[in-house]
Amino acid sequence: MVFGLASCLLAFWKGGGAERIGAACIVGNIVLGLLISAWTPDLYGPTLKLANDGLIAVAFLILAVLYASPWLGVAMLLYAAQFAMHSYYVVLALPKDLLHAQVNNLIFVSVILCTLTGAIGAWRRRGRTGTPDAA
Repeated sequence: MVFGLASCLLAFWKGGGAERIGAACIVGNIVLGLLISAWTPDLYGPTLKLANDGLIAVAFLILAVLYASPWLGVAMLLYAAQFAMHSYYVVLALPKDLLHAQVNNLIFVSVILCTLTGAIGAWRRRGRTGTPDAA
């Protein structure tokens, strides 16, 4: 989680508009997921986490359409895969196992790497063209 938040901070600091909005969505997803885990009963938790995954997937879909950036398209597909995995576990009422944890973590790390790639790419493009940082 620390790596994810540090990557989002880099995206806020050096990224462009798409990277900043994407990082804000990721931070919001993390915070909402922690709130759901802490404050919801076990009966409603999985459904609310599924809704949280659906919201972030739709947010990245909108961003991918607006900004047409390759890293956003990959991140959107990864969040869609995470939504599909969570829905599979919720619909079949399966307990979370090692496979669930490994796939969930792999998807999250991949999304963070996509965000990091987008932020570094925007940073390099801005350095190459000599334009100042966006406000």
